[in-house]
Amino acid sequence: MEARVIDLDGVYDPCRPNDRLLLGMKGSISEFELGILRTRMLDAARAKARRGELRLSVPIGYIWHRDYGLGLDPDLRVQEAIRLIFSRFRELGSARQVLISLTTDNFHFPRPSDGRKRVSFDWVPLRYRSVISILKNPFYAGAYAYGKSEKRTEIVDGRARKSYGHGKPFG
Repeated sequence: MEARVIDLDGVYDPCRPNDRLLLGMKGSISEFELGILRTRMLDAARAKARRGELRLSVPIGYIWHRDYGLGLDPDLRVQEAIRLIFSRFRELGSARQVLISLTTDNFHFPRPSDGRKRVSFDWVPLRYRSVISILKNPFYAGAYAYGKSEKRTEIVDGRARKSYGHGKPFG
């Protein structure tokens, strides 16, 4: 094909053994550098999390304030929606019963209409997964959790399978 690979350092012909060797070494070094950068970024995020300064995405009902950090959403209707779900759960003891009760009351729940900014909301009928995600989210209990789960990759029938949410071992 007579193709050439060009970068800032020169022009390489993959048909020539020396150029192939040099391209392979450059590729390996670049891959190694990416691994180092990724490790440094993760270490910096963990250090920030230990200090409580890592800005995680927060669930509905909370926002990050530029001046004083984490706080409740200033929209009182959003705050009341979250409080109502928890009060009904204390009263009824079951997420399914909360859903049935609030659906009977024609309750609507906020869904962000502007993506991750969470400044404006559409009010939609409550769904079971919304109830469950609120009740199970440690953030509503005041827990700041980062790095408590991990991703695992296993080879199953010759194919890589990724699974998420596994608890990390202590240590």
